[in-house]
Amino acid sequence: MWKYIVTIATLIVLTAPAGAQLTSQQQRMKDCNTQASGMSGDARKQFMSTCLSGGGTKAPALHHRQALR
Repeated sequence: MWKYIVTIATLIVLTAPAGAQLTSQQQRMKDCNTQASGMSGDARKQFMSTCLSGGGTKAPALHHRQALR
């Protein structure tokens, strides 16, 4: 029994990614999320949708309510 457990544990360790690198979609999500910091509500949803679809990676100007502060 222990032989099987050790074998399975060894296989899991050997098949795990060495550097836990992000996929391109995960990296895009991380980048878009960073750029959307400070945004909220519908403006954030719209920005994230556009950014994740590749339509643009620059955060828009502050939301109207945020600009009034």
